[in-house]
Amino acid sequence: KTVDVAPERLIGIGVGLAGVIDSTVGVCRVSPHNGWRDVPFAQLLEDRLGCLVYLDNNVNSLTLMEQLYGAGQHARDFLVVTIGRGIGMGIVANGQVYRGASGGGELGHIVIEPDGFLCNCGNQGCLETFVAEPWQVKRAQLKGLKVEAPEDLLAAAHAGHPVAINVLERAGQLLGQAMANLVNLFNPELIIISGEGVRAGEFIFPAMHAAMHRHTFSQLGDDVSIRIEPLSDDAWARGAASLVLNKFFSVPELE
Repeated sequence: KTVDVAPERLIGIGVGLAGVIDSTVGVCRVSPHNGWRDVPFAQLLEDRLGCLVYLDNNVNSLTLMEQLYGAGQHARDFLVVTIGRGIGMGIVANGQVYRGASGGGELGHIVIEPDGFLCNCGNQGCLETFVAEPWQVKRAQLKGLKVEAPEDLLAAAHAGHPVAINVLERAGQLLGQAMANLVNLFNPELIIISGEGVRAGEFIFPAMHAAMHRHTFSQLGDDVSIRIEPLSDDAWARGAASLVLNKFFSVPELE
C-alpha cells in the first residue's frame, strides 16, 4: 500500500526483514530468501526517504509487538515461533528482546538431519526443510501427491489423504522436538506460535504437543503455556511500527 505522508511528519519507519539482521547498525548480514549479504538496508532507505529507519529481523519485530501490546505483555521470559515461508523465533529474556551479538534466533536452521535436503541457507537437513510450508509441499510432491501450494496440501489432509496427513504430522513432531529443546534451554513461561502455517494446526499441533511433552526435561514442560495466534499481514506491520514506537518512547540511558 502507498501512503501519501510527508517525510517530516514521520517519527521514523520500521522494517522487519527475514534474515540475520544487525539492528544496531541497520545492516542485513544475511537474507537467504532475498540473496542478500551485508546490505546497509536502513541507510539505503533513509537516503531515499529522508527520515529515520529502524531495521530488525521480522520475527524480532513481531516479538516486540507481542511484548508491548500483545500476548507477552505480562511475561518476563517468552518465545515467539513463526511457521510460514520459513521458521523464525524471537526471544524475550528477563524482559528484554534478545538479539545475540549481531542477530540470532534462527530456529529454522538448527540441523535435524545432517544428510538431508539442501536448505536455502546452504546447510543440509535444517528444521525448516521439514516444517516450513514450501518444504511441506515439496515433501508431499516427492511422495507422489499432486499439490502446488500449502492450501492444496491442507485440503488433501482434510480429504483424508495419508501422504498429506503424514507430512503435516511429521512437521509437527519435529517442531515439537525443537520446542522441547527450547524449553530445556530457556525455561520460558510462554511460547507464542504464529504465522501462516498455523492454519494446518489441527494436523500439526497434536503431534507437536506429544513430541514436546516426550522430550522436555522434568517439570520444565509443565511450567510453559502454549498460545496459538493466527497471523495476518497487519501483525507484521504492527511489529515494524513497534520498532519505531519503542525507540521513540524509550528513556535514554544515563552515562
